[in-house]
Amino acid sequence: MIRITGTLVSIQGRGVLLRGAAGSGKSDTALQLIERGHPLVADDAVDLQRLDGRLTACAPVLGRGLLFIRGIGVVDVATRYGQTAVLASAPLDLLVDLERTRSPESLEGSWTQETLAGVSVPRLAICPGRPVASLIVLAARECHQPGAGGRAMATRLETALMNTPAEAPLCD
Repeated sequence: MIRITGTLVSIQGRGVLLRGAAGSGKSDTALQLIERGHPLVADDAVDLQRLDGRLTACAPVLGRGLLFIRGIGVVDVATRYGQTAVLASAPLDLLVDLERTRSPESLEGSWTQETLAGVSVPRLAICPGRPVASLIVLAARECHQPGAGGRAMATRLETALMNTPAEAPLCD
């Protein structure tokens, strides 16, 4: 088992690990996701264990169900939002790095892969100041669609554009 820094929420059964520098908005983003019905798994420290070629994440015992919000303090998520707002564990399916600088624009987006504990996990960089919670929900859905995200989706779009006759109407 390894322990890493970050905040993990479950979005439709997919574990999303939020990472970034101190003050980057990990816990604030998690709070927005919790308020939308996506349960918290861990805040600040996340324990990862490799099982059957996948990573499973949980909170250290002392931090289970707790969310630290700057200026507010420690929030007991289950007490505040109900028992279903906290999960004991979740698979780790997506890494989201909250970065202060924007990545160059491309059809591929900012998708990459990262290896943790010998398991390759999709990674996405998002710059705060955008609708981060909405983007994370979309990314969690996209990262598990066949051919979605990254280069595969960009290739499909480029192919569709190149195969559309020039005289075809642009709008309906």
